[in-house]
Amino acid sequence: LAIGGTVAITATVFYIVHHIPVKSSLFLVEGIVERSTGTSALRRVSGLARRSLPLAVLFLVPALSLAGLPPFSGFVGKLAVIAAGVDAGSTALVVVALVVSLLTLVSMVKIWTGMFWGDDHRAAEPVRLDEPGAGIGILRHHPLMATVTTVVVVATVAVAAAAGPLYRFAGRAAADLVGAR
Repeated sequence: LAIGGTVAITATVFYIVHHIPVKSSLFLVEGIVERSTGTSALRRVSGLARRSLPLAVLFLVPALSLAGLPPFSGFVGKLAVIAAGVDAGSTALVVVALVVSLLTLVSMVKIWTGMFWGDDHRAAEPVRLDEPGAGIGILRHHPLMATVTTVVVVATVAVAAAAGPLYRFAGRAAADLVGAR
């Protein structure tokens, strides 16, 4: 928005469309973790991937999108922001966008490794393969939360899959916004 113009506003509109399901899904995963473990403190939660690999994936997909890695929607959004900065000749904003992307990736990796990797210091219940829902671990204890979270994560993937049409829509919205001045 600070850059102004149709290209920058298009990037902003697309980025908002991408950001809503991505951030929402990360908060939803955190809710499942907190409900299951009683905490979300990284120093007290670890090794959850062994208890529920699907939960780890439900975090990882939007985390990588938030960091702006391809092929996720965050990549399209960040690329659009960078293109708007280049188009406007704003080298400082481009550098800031790239640094923020790197820092976001570092923080998402730190959270994922802290929460889902490492040793589980609590006595995790063993997963019995003959139990119904054994492959989903923690998620089987929270079916409604798991379903909603899965739907929102799928929406993040859908934003990436429909990036072209969504970006064109964002461009039309931006043109209308610029023309409405």
